[in-house]
Amino acid sequence: MPLASTPPTPLDHAAATLQHAVQDAFETRQVQVPSLPWAAAGLLSTGALPPLPWLVNALASDEAMACAVLRIANSPSYQPRCPIMSVDQAATRLGPQALGEMALAVSLQANLFCPEGFDDELRAFWRHALAAAVFARDLSRACGVSALEGFACGLLRDIGRPLALTEAANRCTAVGLAPSHPQTHAAVLATAATLAPTAAAYVADAWNLPAPLASAIVRHAPTFRVTDSPHATVAHMATQMAGSLYRCESPWDLARKQAVAVNDATAAGLPDLGNTVRTWVESLTV
Repeated sequence: MPLASTPPTPLDHAAATLQHAVQDAFETRQVQVPSLPWAAAGLLSTGALPPLPWLVNALASDEAMACAVLRIANSPSYQPRCPIMSVDQAATRLGPQALGEMALAVSLQANLFCPEGFDDELRAFWRHALAAAVFARDLSRACGVSALEGFACGLLRDIGRPLALTEAANRCTAVGLAPSHPQTHAAVLATAATLAPTAAAYVADAWNLPAPLASAIVRHAPTFRVTDSPHATVAHMATQMAGSLYRCESPWDLARKQAVAVNDATAAGLPDLGNTVRTWVESLTV
């Protein structure tokens, strides 16, 4: 005799209502996507580095950006021989490629998505994204993609997830979910995970991203195929490598949080590279 199924609870119903409400908001174009920060817009519009003087002047004129760039430039990842005191020095010693990566990483993390109560999740998201960006930058050479485009593919490959998280968090009260309830937290994360692909396409359209980058964001997973664009290939491979490196730090997938802890760098099969990427991630995290 089959076991009786457990009837849905009011909370289950509210969680399902939340997902439906967020999905409907995307389908009816009611979601407001934050404007692409100026530094990211300038770097992503062409997929190439702008003239170095323009980049230096723009960063130097933004105190918050300049401070973040100098912190990163003086981090172990870049191993400066002596302290770097200005954006000009950073450009001279590190070069335009490194400066562009810093500007892109810093501008996209700074207050782009900030739903209340999900700081830890967003920080973990950006750590994964930054790890994927570093992997993608190095993979891009073998796929005929520029280093900056590769870095952007890794950084943005799952950008729909924090937008879906923000929309779900903002709609909790409207569907009868108390924002402070622990199960509400789980319902928001589940909604964000389910609707991440929908939100990714929405972001790519709203930001008018170049077609190769938009393709990488929308198609890198789970619809990725080996015949996809080189940008999608880079994004997909970098995602898998970053996932191995941070296997036990995945608040977006609650089942993974309960997984048995392993040495992630060893699990990735690349312990030395894993340690290097972790150092980069720590440096680039705002």
